[in-house]
This record gives sequence, structure tokens and C-alpha cells, in this order.
Amino acid sequence: MLNAKIMTNLSNTNNAWRYTSMGNALALLCLTLLAALLAYIRVSNGDFLFSDTGQLYSMLENIHAGRGPINQILPTLSAFQFYPDLGAMEPSILCGMDYTSPHYEAEQYNHFRFHLYSILYPASLLLFLFKTPFAAHGLNIFSFLLFLFIAYKICRKNRIPVFASLITIMVISLHPAWMWAIAGQPYVDRLFLPVGLLLFYYTDDREKPLAAVLAVLAIAALIVEKTMLYSGGFLVVYTLLHYKGYADKRDCIARMMVGVATVMISFIVVKYYLDNPYWKGGNMPYSPAAIVQTIKSIVSNERSFNGVNSLLMVNAPLLLIALIFKPRLFLIGFIMMIPNLLGTIGGAEKTGFVSHYHSLYFPFVVYAFILGVSGVFQRFSTLFVGVCIFLGYMVPTSAFYLLVGFADNQKISFVNTTSSANYYVKYFYNLSKDLTNYKRITDLIEENIPLNAKVTITEPVLPYLYKYQNVRYYPYDFENADFLIITYEREAGRIHYRGYSGYWGAEHSRTVNDCLEPRIKKAGYNVDSPIILSPTLALLKRN
Repeated sequence: MLNAKIMTNLSNTNNAWRYTSMGNALALLCLTLLAALLAYIRVSNGDFLFSDTGQLYSMLENIHAGRGPINQILPTLSAFQFYPDLGAMEPSILCGMDYTSPHYEAEQYNHFRFHLYSILYPASLLLFLFKTPFAAHGLNIFSFLLFLFIAYKICRKNRIPVFASLITIMVISLHPAWMWAIAGQPYVDRLFLPVGLLLFYYTDDREKPLAAVLAVLAIAALIVEKTMLYSGGFLVVYTLLHYKGYADKRDCIARMMVGVATVMISFIVVKYYLDNPYWKGGNMPYSPAAIVQTIKSIVSNERSFNGVNSLLMVNAPLLLIALIFKPRLFLIGFIMMIPNLLGTIGGAEKTGFVSHYHSLYFPFVVYAFILGVSGVFQRFSTLFVGVCIFLGYMVPTSAFYLLVGFADNQKISFVNTTSSANYYVKYFYNLSKDLTNYKRITDLIEENIPLNAKVTITEPVLPYLYKYQNVRYYPYDFENADFLIITYEREAGRIHYRGYSGYWGAEHSRTVNDCLEPRIKKAGYNVDSPIILSPTLALLKRN
């Protein structure tokens, strides 16, 4: 009789496991198909494609072709941005400058010396099934969808009721780091969204063996050197804050040492392998004195101060509930935000949620939020009371995220909000109305420009030229290139070529473009009969 009961229980357990596995597989299949559909819409429409998108295409294409992580525009783009930094030069210097690019060594085209995106090697296998743009966008969008799926599974693992789990996921998807970011360019960093969330979950579940944590950590380390640093730092912080809670202190110390080793490896990569001005240019303070000075400069600068306040306010609804019910997890989420609070990359790290600069801390904030929500239902034994408190918190949080936007000075604005343009359902629906732009522009370029031609381009063009190997960033080599693809404006019935975009505002850029325009004509381009690619892009051939 006892054996029969045991066998029945085992059978029921196996059936439950089988149904759960089938449900998960079906859900992942649906997410994959949805990601493929949204990627098709995104690529075919051609909206919001810029240099970073094209650089990702180039790396994937070249890795798949066996050429390695080559980025053909990297040397001249780096020269424009950093050395000698054309974007910040005086117009008088730029107008008389010789833009012939020097000879670049093969190593200068290696994008992994700028950011170590090792995960692109396994990701390039997707190119056996899909064209490069669809693989890049599909992987990017799938990371957002998988992030929500994992978040839902964590909700259920922590005994949050189904309806409350769904509402929790909806609130997460309304946060600008999800809702706005999914409309942005595809970045390798975004792959950390589901991986970072899974790393926190596996670390926080003490029953998960160290091997499981190491497996997720290995994936995180492959994404980019930054995720290696964040993941290692997280393990150190987590084990320090939870040391007393570990029954096996040796296991805790082992995890801490893994974190320390990961951080050290990331520092070695940055110091001895990468050649990235962002790591060396003081964007992030490291010493105590530098941190104090950074805080002083933030307080004294209105725009920076507004940015820090806005970043804190946007994440406050997710962190506050964790502070109340799971203070240690709140502290971890807050600590992972510190690089965004103290670092500076022009302000995008504060309020530029459409960018990738919020992908690294967001998984940690979201996990703390989910466990804070679970704390509500654990604290109140009566489900009705828990539901009332839950809804009383989630409704205003949802309203806040639906209305929030930012003014030019990085201050939160609920009147002149920009978020309405980024509601992802509306965004992709609007894109689906025209699915011909990308193919039309690509076909025009490929019909007129041979693959071995030397081409100078402006930023929005690279996603269309990722197969070309001899590409320069404008204005480099524009006077001796075979073709020029450049942005333009129509004024009083005339076309004016505006390829230069500096850092000192519209008037600075206009002055430089006005003096470079005659040089375009003098170089022998047919400026009077351009091939119009789009309302802003023109292809110029030699006469």
C-alpha cells in the first residue's frame, strides 16, 4: 500500500514537471515568434537606425564570414570622436583641414579592442538562418521578452499570485528602461537584461549549486567587459550582505572569491587589452577624492543634479517596496545604480532610457522589486489585505511610468512628456504601416555602389553598408572617396549638404557644413543630381 502511494506521488510529480516543461517550451516558442515578427517590422521599416546599429551588423557579418570582429568604420569614427576629436574643434580649423585618413593597421579595425563582445561569436551562428539585421534585432528584442518571462517565473517561484504576477510584469514593462529601450537601437549590452536577472535569482536561491551560478556568470562575462565587472561586483556585494545567512560559510566564501576573481579579470581586460577612451577618459570616478569631487560637481551643475534626481525618482517606485520588505536587496539594487549616478556620458546614463546605458543595473533593481512585492503577500496573512496594499501601490506606479518624461535640462516633466512616442505597442504598430524603407534604400545603394568601392558616409548610413569593407566616417576621405552618402536639407528649393554634426550646437555645425559644402562640389561630386535615398539622405557620385 505504501509503495503504491509512493509510486502515485512520483507519477504525479513527473506529470507536473512534464506539464510545466511543456508550458515553458510553448511560452518560449511564442516569445521567439513574437521577437521574430517585431524584428521583421523593425528592420523592414528602417526607423532609428544609426551608426551603432551598423557597427553591430558589421561585427556579426565579419565574424560569420571568418574575418573576426572587424568594424570598418571604427578608425575614422574614433578619430572623429576622440583623436583628434573633430566634433569639438573650432570651425576655422575644420574648414581648412585635410581629411585624408592615415593608413590604419588591422588591429585598429578590431572592435573587441573597444568593447569585448565575445558573445557575438556564438550569436553569429544565427546568420546561418537569418540575414544579419534580422538576427541582430531579433536577438535584441528577444532579450527584452525573455527578461519579462524570467521575471514572471521568479514572481511565481516566490508565491506571488498569478494575477499579481501579471500586474507586476506589466509595471516592469512600463518602466522607461524597458518601454523606451525596446524602441532603441540593438546593443549587445541589452543581452544582460535576462542574464543579470537570472544571476540574481540563482545567487539568491541558496539551494542552487555554485555550478549553476558559474554557468550564468560565464554567459554574463561573454556579453561585454562591463557585464563581467557588474556580475563580479554583484557577487561580492551579495555575499558580504548575506554572509550571516549562509549555513555553509565555505560556500559563501567560495562565491565571494568567484566574484573577486571576476572583477579582477575585468580590470585586467580593461587595463591591458582594451583601447577605449571611455574607460580612460575620466567618465567614472574611482578614487575617494575623485568621488567627492564628482559629487560636488553634480550638486553645483543644475543639469547633472536634475539628471541624478530624475534617475532616482524613476527607479524609486521599484526600489521603495524593496526597502520596506527586503532592505538588503534594496541596497544591492541601489549599489548597482551607482555607476549611472556618478558616471557621465553626456546625460544618457541618467535620463536617456532609450539608450543601452540602463541595461546593466536594471535587472538588479527589478529583482529587488519582485522580492519586495512578494514581501507584501508574505507579511499579510489575509490575501484581501495583501491585494489591497498591492493594488494601492501598483496603480499610482503604473500611472507615473505612463506619464513620465524629461525636459531638456533632464528634469522630470509630466506635461511635455516624450514617452508617448515610445509606447512599444503603438511604436511597432506605426512601424508596421511601412515595411519597404530598408529594402528600398539598400537596393538603391547596392545598385549604384560596388562592394569594393571607397565610400564616405554620415552616421545614419552604416546600417545599409555593413557588407562594405572600405567605409569612412564623414568628413574623412570625402574628397578622394568613390562615393559620398550624406545627410541633406532643402532650403528655398535648393539642396544643402549637412554631413558634419559637432558637439557645440546647431550654429557650430551649420558653420562647418557651409564651408565644407563647396569642397564637396570641388571634389567632383555631382551635387546637382544626387540619388535621393530618403528625406534626409543623398548618394553622390563622381561626375
